[in-house]
Amino acid sequence: MNQKIFGLIFMGFLLVLATGKITAQSFAISQIEMEGVKLNIYYVLQDTDETNKYIIKLFSSRDNYSTPLKSVSGDVGVAIIPGNNKKIVFDISKEFGDDFEDRISFQIRGSFYVPFIKLNGSYAKLKRDKSYELTWTGGTEKEILNIELLSGDKKILDFPSFTNEQMYNLKLPASLKVGKPYRLRIYDTNNGDRVVFTNEFLVQRKIPLVVKALPIMALGSIFFFVSRSSTSNHLPDPIKP
Repeated sequence: MNQKIFGLIFMGFLLVLATGKITAQSFAISQIEMEGVKLNIYYVLQDTDETNKYIIKLFSSRDNYSTPLKSVSGDVGVAIIPGNNKKIVFDISKEFGDDFEDRISFQIRGSFYVPFIKLNGSYAKLKRDKSYELTWTGGTEKEILNIELLSGDKKILDFPSFTNEQMYNLKLPASLKVGKPYRLRIYDTNNGDRVVFTNEFLVQRKIPLVVKALPIMALGSIFFFVSRSSTSNHLPDPIKP
């Protein structure tokens, strides 16, 4: 694939105002570069209201800008905060195939991100193999929701789908690696823009290692004190295997 096929690239930005807020936004493409088969797009998104978040999508002229491109990463998707050094990475071969050769244009579209549900509280730490009740407000009973466990942007595991009853009993598997900052992604199965994320949290063992080691430590203490109770001051020789 020859990167000259991108000799004609048009970058536009369409902001769809999804709420009644009166704020000022500005958008600009700062740099475009090819890195192997990947296209890196750097942009600046400024907003006078720093609490605003956005849904950012990348489209191409291959289908007349009708469907968002899927092989993208970086500052693209939902809940994107404004900033000066935002980056979208588009994998051309993964999206169009290794033999793709054509002139193509791209368009970036943005809209305000409005969470479709509001989570009640958050956890800083969760223990493996222990049930936790997640609750929220919003949404409808007709919605089918999914929950994913993420580490960074990488999906670790899926939980079974369920109807929106504004609560879910979450139990992390005992095999999950402890530590790491994890977070949950809760989304509407039928609408990829209806997504919320929990705060990041750490995963702990259900029973700490020091507690698990106590029985062994106790046995060692019993052996030592029983030996000391002997009338002899001579310590016994170690037991040979």
